[in-house]
Amino acid sequence: MHEFLQKIDYWEESMEPQPTPSLDEVRAIVARGLVSRVEHHARIQTDLPDSQVASPPAATAAAAETMVMTSTIPFESRPAATAATATMLTEGFDELPTLMDAWRADGLDARSEAKVYGGTLGDRTLAAVRGFELHPPDAQATEPNRVFGTDPAIPPLGRVQAPTGQTRQGDGAAASSRNKGSDGLVR
Repeated sequence: MHEFLQKIDYWEESMEPQPTPSLDEVRAIVARGLVSRVEHHARIQTDLPDSQVASPPAATAAAAETMVMTSTIPFESRPAATAATATMLTEGFDELPTLMDAWRADGLDARSEAKVYGGTLGDRTLAAVRGFELHPPDAQATEPNRVFGTDPAIPPLGRVQAPTGQTRQGDGAAASSRNKGSDGLVR
């Protein structure tokens, strides 16, 4: 009976809510999830030592480099693709304070959500690299953000879809409807 009561006490103690992790703890969890997912997608281990897996800057650099290294991106475009992918991942880590606030507001466990988000960043890395395989970035790009700006799949910033189906130019002149495809999109 005494052993049974001890088991019940242990169970009740383990059911107590865990303290909310700090932002640094969440970043470390996300970094581990990112590295794990990238290693899964790339089917190789990163060169990241175990002591640095929880470091967001190290994880970001290793993840970007590993995915680009195992891709079919032309060799001359790989530095630009690596830099652009690392920038995207850094922006993902910059979103964490906002995400943590949303997780708290929704009553979600920050640790489990951080694990999921780390995997999501790994999936985003794969998607970015697959995009660069189809449309290699300019090897001469000086800023990684300009690489995304030259992607033909992303409309230029100066064009906004108007409610009438026409396109507005940055100067306010509307494009003619003759450019409109059968789906209503302006080409």
